[in-house]
Amino acid sequence: MDSHLDNVEGYSGTWVVFDWDNEGDGKHDGSINGVRYFQARFQSSASFVRPHNLSPGISLLQALKLRYEMYVLSASNNRVSVELLGEDKIQDKLSRFECSENSLLF
Repeated sequence: MDSHLDNVEGYSGTWVVFDWDNEGDGKHDGSINGVRYFQARFQSSASFVRPHNLSPGISLLQALKLRYEMYVLSASNNRVSVELLGEDKIQDKLSRFECSENSLLF
């Protein structure tokens, strides 16, 4: 889950809250200073973050390329690049993918 909060008790400004998939990935349970903003999955799976501390990250296609080394070794032990088949189709579908500000991420 990700969401924007404009008022966090005892703090000014806007915050982005996350409920991570794993216990211990966050520091909170969805509350701060005794005020509950949402119910996190675990005791320490929620994070309250200032928007300026977030980075836009990378695209799904870039993440796939980084995660899966796209090369093989030739018979002479040289690295040979491997092209991701259907990359244009993937890029096209990703460019048409829309996500609202209030989307829930699983």
